[in-house]
Amino acid sequence: MSDKRPVGALMDLGTNSVRLVIVRLEEDGSHVILKQEKIPVNLGDGSFKNHVLTKEAMDRTFQALKSMKETAGFFEADYIRAVATSALRQADNREEFLKKVYKELGLELKVIPGLEEARLVYLGVAHNINLSQNDPCLILDIGGGSAEMIVKTPQGELELDSLPLGGARIADRFDVKNHSGQVSKELYRSMVLYVADRVRLFKEKVQRYELKICYGCAGTIENLARVQAKRLGRDEKLQKFNPLPTKELTDLGLWLGAMDLEERKKVKGLDREKAPIIVAGCAIAEAILTELGVQTLEALDYGLKQGLVYEFIVKYQPGGELNDREKSVRQLGRRCLFDEEHGETVGKLATLIYDALVKAGLLKHSDIDRELLFLGAIVHDVGKFLSYEQHQVHSWYVIKNSTLLGFDEDEIDLMAFLALVHRGAGKKRAAEIMDLYEKSELLDFRHYEALGLAVEMAELLESRRQGGISRVEFSIQRDKADIIIWTLPGATIRDEISRLSRISKKFESVFNLELREVKIRGQGA
Repeated sequence: MSDKRPVGALMDLGTNSVRLVIVRLEEDGSHVILKQEKIPVNLGDGSFKNHVLTKEAMDRTFQALKSMKETAGFFEADYIRAVATSALRQADNREEFLKKVYKELGLELKVIPGLEEARLVYLGVAHNINLSQNDPCLILDIGGGSAEMIVKTPQGELELDSLPLGGARIADRFDVKNHSGQVSKELYRSMVLYVADRVRLFKEKVQRYELKICYGCAGTIENLARVQAKRLGRDEKLQKFNPLPTKELTDLGLWLGAMDLEERKKVKGLDREKAPIIVAGCAIAEAILTELGVQTLEALDYGLKQGLVYEFIVKYQPGGELNDREKSVRQLGRRCLFDEEHGETVGKLATLIYDALVKAGLLKHSDIDRELLFLGAIVHDVGKFLSYEQHQVHSWYVIKNSTLLGFDEDEIDLMAFLALVHRGAGKKRAAEIMDLYEKSELLDFRHYEALGLAVEMAELLESRRQGGISRVEFSIQRDKADIIIWTLPGATIRDEISRLSRISKKFESVFNLELREVKIRGQGA
């Protein structure tokens, strides 16, 4: 029996660089960082205005990911998770890049929504430092393409936002990124005002809290803290949480802006690759902290990467569990006034059908697929609050465009698909959306159809909301299949069984089997 401990390889692809951490879980519940790596790739270079990644940027990033995948193989990683943030979120040609990475490296690079990025940043901070239980605080991550803001309230709730206000993006917008000269006071002030104007909606949400301190993550804030510490003779070690008063940011930004690019590259404490965007980064930090009334900034060496590590630990440690995903899905349903009891019953029945398909060898088991099937089925009817007519299309739209924490974009897309197909293909609009899924080169459409079929079957069998099915089996004989359904005492499902004839053609198309007979066992027979 192998005593090998679980090893995870976690990759964070940002606008400026890609980061890797290899972590091993120990028997006593602790973990060991085996390797960390950061490779500058400047993926977002030139893409902020036209939303198109350049070939050069994609090639650099591909080579970095290839190297990191090889490193993961060297350490025999059991679990690999790679997430991408702002640069890929906004790129119109991202499918081209994602397809290349998957086909040539076998790496599933997942694009995560901005609010999911914010949630992971929070996890990375909250599980590495002792946040006050009573005092609200701001957690701020200024990346290359976006800024994530998280306020932890005294009640322990989170207010999250993600805005396209990254250092490279703002530097590009104000033409200072490739500018070799100085950044004038007027230009610096213009950047501050631009950012402040876009933060005001978030300010309205959190202004009732007195935010005295901000914990800052990512390279921009780390660099600002180091530069100011060296400039003023403070101890610049991030582990000591050197406070940087917000009022010093204006002076620091103007001081850096008064230098030309070559002079900035020589500033002590500043990474050379940050020199073109650091003035914009300082303007972003000043605007956000001033607008939210935060007095002090403390730089941390924690953030999204550590959030990924925490999720890996929870996934593999006995007893560990994150409930953010299910909580987020149920909150969506409740906002849409859904029938939660019916949704949960359909979800549980869909997982019974899924387990039966796996046992029969018609699907390969996946914990993630099973979870997404259950959660997607829970909210399959959320579109009814808009209109019953074509509500599967409304459900698809609501799920696809909602803030669901804990999920990447592909996972949200799958749950939306399950809602779309729970009543079959439907009319014109539903058929048009289905056609888009079928033509996509980044998903296994047959697999999507198989999962969708489980939800559609569950909905047909639960049409009278009895909750009367305890077990499902598939009996396969050559090119034919029988469905065997066990019922609970008091349940009568003959009408529901007759409705299953609607899915016979789809069943044959998906599984290449003729659906021959549905047999009932129990009192409903």
